Amino acid sequence: MAAIILAGGKSSRMEGANKHLMEFRGETMIGYLIKKLKTVFTEIIISTKDENLYQEYDVQIAVDDFNHQGPLSGIHAGLMASNDHHNLVIGCDMPLLNLKLIEYMLGQQLPDLLVPRINGQFEPLHAIYSKECIIKIEESIKKEQYKIMDFWPTVEVKYIEEAEIKEFDPHLYSFFNVNTRDDYNQVLKVLNRLD
Repeated sequence: MAAIILAGGKSSRMEGANKHLMEFRGETMIGYLIKKLKTVFTEIIISTKDENLYQEYDVQIAVDDFNHQGPLSGIHAGLMASNDHHNLVIGCDMPLLNLKLIEYMLGQQLPDLLVPRINGQFEPLHAIYSKECIIKIEESIKKEQYKIMDFWPTVEVKYIEEAEIKEFDPHLYSFFNVNTRDDYNQVLKVLNRLD
C-alpha cells in the first residue's frame, strides 16, 4: 500500500514560510513525515502542483494538474500515480503521525474510503482511499463540486470512530494540523514530551 502526502497548500497563515519545508528536528517537516511513513509503506508519493520543491526526496512525485486549487484534486493526482489499490492520504502539515493507529486502519476490511470520525467531525486528510475514488472525484470536479466530501455519497465509506482511535492515540495528536507558528512550536513541544 502507498502513502500519499498532500503538499499543495499555500501556507497562508505561516507568515510567508512554506510550512512543510520549514526546519523540523534536523530536517524539513515533509522530510520528517517521509521518514516516519517509510517505516510502514514501501511507496511514498508527494502530490503537489510544484514538483521542483521536492526533487531532493527519494519518493515519487505526482503533479496535480487540475486548475482547481484544493485537496480534492491533490488526492486525485496521488491516486492516479499510485501502483496500489488502497492508499493512505495524509496532509503534509500533520507530523504527529501515530503509526500504530495507521497500522490498525490498514488492518481493517477496507471499503472505497476509510475515514476517522472524531466528535462527529471527519478527518479526510488522514484516511485511506481506494482507486475506485478516482472516477468519482473526476465527476465531482467536472461538476465544480470541490469539497472532499462531495463525492462520498457515490462510494462505499466506512468510519473509524473516536473510541477506536483513542486506543492508539489517546490525545488525538495524529489530527493536529500545523497552520501557524504557534502550532509549529506546540508540535515541537509535544514531540519533546513524547521522547
